[in-house]
Amino acid sequence: MLLFALVTQSQTSTFYNFNTAGDLSNYFTRGNTGNTQVSQSTNTGISGSGAVFIGNASANEVYTTKQGYSNGGVGSVYEFSSFVKSEFNSGYSAIGFTSVPNQVHSNSGNPAICLGVSVHGGGFIFYNNSSQNFGSWQSGGVVNTSISDLLNNGSPDKWYKIVLKITAQANNNYHLRLEVWPSSSNGTLLYSSPSAVQERVYQNNNIGNSTVLYSYFGFGGYRVSNFDNYAMNLQGSTVINQGAPVVVNGTAVLSPILNNSIDIQGNVTDDRDFSVSEKGFVWNTSGTPTIDDNKKSYGSGEGSFNGTINNLSPGTYYLRAYAINSNGVSYGTVRTVVVPVQAGQITTNISNLQFDLCPTGAFLIKPFTVSASNVGSNITLGSVTGFSYSQDNVNFYSTLTINTISGQLNTTTIYVKFTNNANSSSSGILTVSATNALGRSISLSGNILSNSIITQPNNINWSVCKGSAPETISVVASGTGLTYQWYKIDSSAGTGWELSNAGAVPISGAISSSYEVPTNSIGYREFFVRITNSAGCSLDSQRTSSQVIAPLSDTVGAISGSSSLSSSATTATYTIPAVSGATSYVWNLPSGMTITATTGNTVQVSISSTFSRGNITVKAINSCSESSVRSLSVTRQTSPLSITGASTICIANGSVTGLYSVPSVEGATSYVWTVPSGSTISSGINTNTISVTYNSSFTRGTIRVSATGANGVISSGSLTVSGIAMPGAIVGTTQICSGGTFDYSITAVDGATSYEWILPSGMTIQGAATGTSITVSASSSVSGTLSVRALSPCGSSQPRTLSISGVPTPGYIYGERIICGATSNSVDVNGNVTTTPQNGIYTYNILPVTGADSYTWSLPTGVTLVSGQGTRSIQVSFASGFVSGSITVVANSASCGTSPSRAVAVSSAIASIGGPTNICGLTTATYSVSAGVGSNYVWTLPEGMSISSGAGTNSITVSINHPINFSNNNNTVSLSFTTPCGGSKEVSLTVDCPDYSNLTNCGSTVAFNERVYTRSVSGATMYAFDIYDSTGSTLLTTYETRGNFFQFVQALPSFEFGVTYNVKVRIKKNGVYGIAGSACSITLTTPVTAIQTSQCNQTVTTEDRVFATSVWNGVTYAFDIYDSEGNLITTLEKTSNFFRMREFASVYGMTYQVGVRVKRGNGSYGEQGSRCNVTIAIPTTSLVATQCGVTINIADRIYARSVANATMYAFRIYDANGAFITELERPFSFFRITDIAYTIGTSYKVGVKVKQGEGSYGLEGALCIITLSGPPTTAIESTQCGTSILYTDAIYATAVTNATGYKFNVYDVTGTTLVASIESATNSFSFSQLTGYIYDTTHQVRVQVIRGTEYGAEGAPCTITLIKEKPTQPTRVVSNNGVTKTSIISEFKAYPNPFTTTFSITPIEGETATLFYQVYDVTGKMIESSAIAANEIAQHTIGDNYSVGMYLVIVRQGANTQTFKMIKQ
Repeated sequence: MLLFALVTQSQTSTFYNFNTAGDLSNYFTRGNTGNTQVSQSTNTGISGSGAVFIGNASANEVYTTKQGYSNGGVGSVYEFSSFVKSEFNSGYSAIGFTSVPNQVHSNSGNPAICLGVSVHGGGFIFYNNSSQNFGSWQSGGVVNTSISDLLNNGSPDKWYKIVLKITAQANNNYHLRLEVWPSSSNGTLLYSSPSAVQERVYQNNNIGNSTVLYSYFGFGGYRVSNFDNYAMNLQGSTVINQGAPVVVNGTAVLSPILNNSIDIQGNVTDDRDFSVSEKGFVWNTSGTPTIDDNKKSYGSGEGSFNGTINNLSPGTYYLRAYAINSNGVSYGTVRTVVVPVQAGQITTNISNLQFDLCPTGAFLIKPFTVSASNVGSNITLGSVTGFSYSQDNVNFYSTLTINTISGQLNTTTIYVKFTNNANSSSSGILTVSATNALGRSISLSGNILSNSIITQPNNINWSVCKGSAPETISVVASGTGLTYQWYKIDSSAGTGWELSNAGAVPISGAISSSYEVPTNSIGYREFFVRITNSAGCSLDSQRTSSQVIAPLSDTVGAISGSSSLSSSATTATYTIPAVSGATSYVWNLPSGMTITATTGNTVQVSISSTFSRGNITVKAINSCSESSVRSLSVTRQTSPLSITGASTICIANGSVTGLYSVPSVEGATSYVWTVPSGSTISSGINTNTISVTYNSSFTRGTIRVSATGANGVISSGSLTVSGIAMPGAIVGTTQICSGGTFDYSITAVDGATSYEWILPSGMTIQGAATGTSITVSASSSVSGTLSVRALSPCGSSQPRTLSISGVPTPGYIYGERIICGATSNSVDVNGNVTTTPQNGIYTYNILPVTGADSYTWSLPTGVTLVSGQGTRSIQVSFASGFVSGSITVVANSASCGTSPSRAVAVSSAIASIGGPTNICGLTTATYSVSAGVGSNYVWTLPEGMSISSGAGTNSITVSINHPINFSNNNNTVSLSFTTPCGGSKEVSLTVDCPDYSNLTNCGSTVAFNERVYTRSVSGATMYAFDIYDSTGSTLLTTYETRGNFFQFVQALPSFEFGVTYNVKVRIKKNGVYGIAGSACSITLTTPVTAIQTSQCNQTVTTEDRVFATSVWNGVTYAFDIYDSEGNLITTLEKTSNFFRMREFASVYGMTYQVGVRVKRGNGSYGEQGSRCNVTIAIPTTSLVATQCGVTINIADRIYARSVANATMYAFRIYDANGAFITELERPFSFFRITDIAYTIGTSYKVGVKVKQGEGSYGLEGALCIITLSGPPTTAIESTQCGTSILYTDAIYATAVTNATGYKFNVYDVTGTTLVASIESATNSFSFSQLTGYIYDTTHQVRVQVIRGTEYGAEGAPCTITLIKEKPTQPTRVVSNNGVTKTSIISEFKAYPNPFTTTFSITPIEGETATLFYQVYDVTGKMIESSAIAANEIAQHTIGDNYSVGMYLVIVRQGANTQTFKMIKQ
C-alpha cells in the first residue's frame, strides 16, 4: 500500500480538442464493443470545431486513455475538465480516473473501478467504484444563481464546463472537488465563479495501490450531444507509456491486377512499452471489423506491414489494421473497399499449391484446373520467381496465356513446376486474370526441406527386467511435415550383429517421436527411428539397445560340501546348482574362512586354525533381481586340551600352591579356568598357565579350562585333583593343673591312613600314637596347645588344635564404660537426674581367679595406667582425644601358667535427650541431657516449636504451636555440644504427633502426574489433601484417598503448568478428621514436547495432521512456525495436539521449522521443545473424471480437479501418441482447446501440474485422453426442399449449436457439377448472392458446417427451383421503426422494443406452420435458434438470459420471413 510519496514539481498536462481525425480512436480505448451513436465530428464542438458527438439515442460508453500516468501518491493533484453540451439535461457526462485500462461501461458513463463524477443539467453523481452519491445542484455545496442556466427551465442546448479536481491524501483517501461553469458556444465562461461546487472525500484502495492510472470520460443515457476540449493537469504524475498499442491504417485499394483482391497497409507506431504479440488486418462486410471477424496476421512488434486479401466475392468490405499486446487490442481507421460485380467468372479448383523438395531433388510439378465464362480476354498467369507453367507438362514458361473461345474456357489443366535453385525456397501469388472478370489468386510456396536430428534417442545401451515398466526412447528433430517410424533389429548380444539398418523391421504403430519399448520379451535388441519430411526425405537416427533380462527364480538349491570339518582340515569346496539367468553369485563366509577361487556357482575356501563354526551363505544375482539366500551351517571338530599339573594335593600346613597349564591354542583370545571348592586362582587368569592355591578346606574336585576365540570356544579340557581334610574337633580336658592321665580323640578323616599327634610340653603319650584317640600323662600342670594331623599318601592335612591351660579365664571387669566427664546417673520418679563425677581417674577390677598369683592388664592407646598392674584392680586416666578401645586382663599362675584374656570396651562420653516424643495435645514440653556431659549446648527444633527458656543449657522448655511442620524429615529435637574430652557431639530425639500430617517434599517441583507424598500415620484410615492457590487463601479442592499420596492430575483436574500450589493434609482416625498439618508449597513443572519424530523431516499435505507428542487433556499447544532460515512466521494456538499446514499462509513445496510449547488453563507457556523440519507437498491433480476418455466440443471448458490455494495450473498437452505439444499456464482450473492450434476429430492427452505463488510446480498428474468432436453435418430445412423459391428469398439450413459458419454448395440439377459455393456466418443464403444465376433453373444444394477451423462433410442434398417472382404475390419491401420485411403476406410483431426482461413474437394470423427464429448478437454470433409450434407461439418469450445490448432476430414461418432489431436495456 502506498502510504507516502514525495511529490516533486513533476507535472503532466494533456489536452484533446478532437480537431484531428482519429484523435478519439488513436488516444482512447473504447470499452464497449456493441453499436454506438458516439463518433468524432468535425464541426459540432466549441466554436464549430471538432468534438466527440453523441447521436440522438442511448449512448452508454466509456473511453479510457491508452496512455498511462504514474500514481504520484500523497499530495498529488489530478485535475480533469471538459466542455459539455447536453440536450434537455437528460444525459450524463462523466470524467475521472481509474486503475484498470479498457473497462466497459458500468454506471452513468463510469467504469466499475473508478474515482469520478457524472453530471447533467439538473444534478450530479459521485462514483467511488460502484458506490454512488448523487444529488441536485441546489442540494448542499456552493450554489450560485447562475445555476439556473443549467436547469431544465433554462436553455436546453447550452455549453457548460465541468472541472473535477482530485487531491490524494493519506491512507488512500482522496478529496474530490466538482465545479460547474456555464459557457458560451466559443468556450468563454459566462461568470467569474462556478455556478455550483460539490466536495467529497472517499477512500479507494484500487486507485491508491495501483502504480499506473488512466483517465476516462464517458456518457450515460439519452440526449448528450457534444463533448469537447478534454484537458488533464496532473501535478505529481508523469507519463507511463503503457496501454494498448497505437495503430495507424494506410491505404486499402483493389489490386491493380485482380479486381477481387484488396491491397492494404498498416503501421504500429507505438507499443506502449508492452511488446506487440500480433498485428495484421481484420475485415467483414457489415462494418467495424474486429479480431472476431476475418483476420490475417503479419507477425509481431512495431513497424509497418502490408498484405493482400485475395479471392473476394463482389460486395462492400470494411477493413482496418489491428495490433495486440498484453494490455489489449487497438485498431486503425476503418477503410471501405467495394469489390465490383463482373460479368465474367474465372474458377480454379485450388487456392494454394505447396511444393516440398528434398535438397537432392531438381524440380517438382503439381497441376491445377482453371475454367472461365463470359470473360473479355484470354486468361493470363502472372510471373512468380522460381515457378513456371505449362499446358502440356512439357514446355514450361515463366508466364502463360491461355486462349479462350468466345469468352469461354472449359476446364483446363495447368502444370506448375517448382525448380530447385541452389537449395533456396520461393513463394509468391500466382494471379489468374482476364478483363471483365473476377480474377483468382493462387498462393505458391516452394520449400527445400531437409531434416536434422537435434537430440538422438536417449537411454543408450540400457538393461531392464522382464515385466517392468516400459522404457521410453525419443528423438527431437527439425523439419517440415515430419513423420516417424521406429524399427527394431533382434540379435543375440555380441554375435551376428547387422552393421547396417537394411534388415530392420518396422514396428507397427510406432509412428511418433517417442516409443515405449516393451519389456515382455527376453533378449537383446536395437532400435532406431526413420524420420521423413513432407518432401519424402528420410533420415535415420543412431541406434539404442535394450537388454531384457528375466527375474531370477526365488529358489536356490542346497549348498553341497562338508558341513562337519575335521580338526586338521585347511581347505574345502562348496557349490550350489546353477541358477538360470544368474550372472554371478555372492558368497558370505564365517570368520576363519577365506575364498581362494570361484568358478561360476562353485567356491573354494581356505580354513584357518582359528575356525570353529559358522554359516556359509550364497545368493544368485543378475542386473534385474536376486534370489533368496541359501545357508549351510559348518563346524570343525576340536582336539581336547591336556592340562599339565599335580593331580594330588597335600596340604600339610596353611595352604599349598600348584602350577597348571595347557598348550597355546591358535586363535584363542582368552582361557577360561574353573577350580574346585577350597582353591583359588592366585595368578594367570585368562592365560594358558595359572597358579592355584589350596587351603585347608580343599578335599577334591576338577580343574577345567576352555580356550575361546572370536567365534566362541575353540577347545577345552579338564583335570581331577584331590587332597585330605583337616580333622574335626579334639575332644578332651582343657585344664591340667596337677599330674594324671588324660584321654583325647577325633572323628576319623576320609582317606587318612594314620594321624600325627603333637603334645604340649609336660604331656606324654601312653600307648598307640597314630590313631584317632590317644591317652596322655602329665606330672604337673600343663599349659600349651595339643594338635593332630591326618596323614595320607599325599602328605598331611592341616592340624586341628586344642588350647590347654592351667589357669581359668578371669571373670567380669568392673568399671566405667563411658569416660570423659561421664558420671554415675540416676533418675527419680519426677524426672530429676542425680550425677556423681569421677574426677578423671577411673578404676577397673576383677574378682580373684582360682590358682592365679598375679594379673597382667593391657590398655588401648590414649589410656595411661596410674596404678595396680599385677593386681586384680587398676586405676587409669584417659587422654582428651580418646575415642574408644578395650581394656584386657589375664590371670597368671606360677604352677598352671597364664589364663585366656578377658576384655571390656570403653569410649568417650555420650548423652541422650530426655523429654516427650508424642507431643499431641501439648503446648509446652521440657527436653534435657545430663548435666556435665559437655558445654556449648545448641538446640534445634522442628518448625512450629520454639524455645521459651533454657537456651544454651542442657535443659530447655519449648512452646508448641500445632500443627508442627514435619516435612522433609524435620521431626527431631536435636542437640550439639562440646564433650569434656574436647570433641563435639550431636544427639537427637524423634518427636511426632499422629493426629495430623504434612507433605514430605515441601518446596519441590513435581510433574502433574507425579505422586506427592505425606507422612504415613499409623492408624490413619483416610488422608484429605486440601489444595490451595499460590497465596494459600483460596481452597481449590479437597482430595480424599486411603493412600498417603496424591497426583495433581487426579486431585485437581483444572491444574495449570508452572503454577505453585499450597497443600495441607488432614488425617482421619476413628472416623473423624483431625486438624490440618502445616501448609506446603508445590510447583508444577511445565512439560516440554515436540513434533512426533515420525513426522520430522517428512513431507506432508496441507490437509495432513502434524502431531506433537501428547501431554495431557486440557492442554493448549502453541505451534511456533518458522521459515527454513529460522524466522518466526506465526504461532498457532490449538487445544488439540495437532495442526494442519493450511491453517496459515503456507506455500506448497516450502520447508518449515516447527517448535511446540504447552500450557494449561491460564498458566504460562513453557519452554519450546526441539524444532522439527516439515515440508509441504506440492499436490498433484488431473482432469476431472467426467471429461476423461470422452468427446468434447471445441468451445467446452476443460477442467482440472481444483486444488486449494493453487495460484497457477499448467496444462501439458500431448498428441495421442504422447508427444509433447505445448504447455498452457492458467490462474484458474480450466482451459479451452481453442487456446492451442487444434485439429477437429483428434485425440489429445492432457496432464496437469499446479503451483502456489512463486513456488515450483509439482509433479504432473495422470494423463487424460480427450477427443475433439468433428464438424457436424446439416442440410437445408426439409420444408424448403422440392419447392420453388424467389431468388431473393432466404434459404435456411438447420442451425447447429456453436457453429461459426456455413458453406452452401450449389450444384446443377444432377448434383454432379458444382456451380458455386457461398460461405456465410449465418445459416441462410439467397440465390441473389450468386453471379450468373438463371431463373426457372433447378439446383441441388448441400450444406457444410464449420466449427473451429475445418468444414465438416456435406449434408443431404436438397432440390430447389429458382424463380424470379411469385405469380400472385409480388414482392415489396416495407420499412418502419427498424423492421425490414421480406414477405408481403402479413407481418410479425416483436414487442416490447426496447425490452428489459423478455419479448414476444405475434404470429401471422391463420398460419399453422412451425415458427423458426434465430437471434444474433452485434458480432454476428448466433446465440439462440429455436422452433415453436404454431399453437405455442403466443405463450413463448425470448431474451430472459440475454445481456444488455442490441440483437438481430430473424423470424420465419412458412414462406414468411422478417428481421427485427431488438434492444435490451
